[in-house]
Amino acid sequence: MGNNYRSTEAPYATAAKEKQVEYQKSLAEWKASNVDAEDDAEDDKVDDEDGDVPAPEKPESPAKKARTDKATAPKTVVEPKKMELNKAAEPKKAPARGKAKAKADQPKLSEIDQTTLANATKLGFDTGLRNLANREDLKDKGISHESMLKALQQNGGLVNKAKTALLGGA
Repeated sequence: MGNNYRSTEAPYATAAKEKQVEYQKSLAEWKASNVDAEDDAEDDKVDDEDGDVPAPEKPESPAKKARTDKATAPKTVVEPKKMELNKAAEPKKAPARGKAKAKADQPKLSEIDQTTLANATKLGFDTGLRNLANREDLKDKGISHESMLKALQQNGGLVNKAKTALLGGA
């Protein structure tokens, strides 16, 4: 197989050598016509051993910066007094907007009768009872907490249905 390769390579090798000789002649003519080209003559020398023109040298790339690893980087330590000063210098944030806390809306436990609240807790309706007791329209009508618990029991713990039943279907 090596012999086949060399036999097919021969015409291309001779053509390449002819082109190289032709190039050298034209290069010599160009250098003769350009005076500045003599300085560059050293760079364009042909390597006699294999007949190749050496590749031009690449300019050196700038040095890369050393990578700093976050884990190995020294951490800055802030003294407690400085931290307090930094906190004082920062502007205070406005309070977050959103729903008010549910605890503020719930009636106090002292407002709901303790025995009624205990019964509601046994039945699992204590949250519903507090919800009904907090409703303004039920407070205005003066509906007792015991009747609110009964309405919750009759309606399976559904607060809105109990409220409708207490208000007489209004």
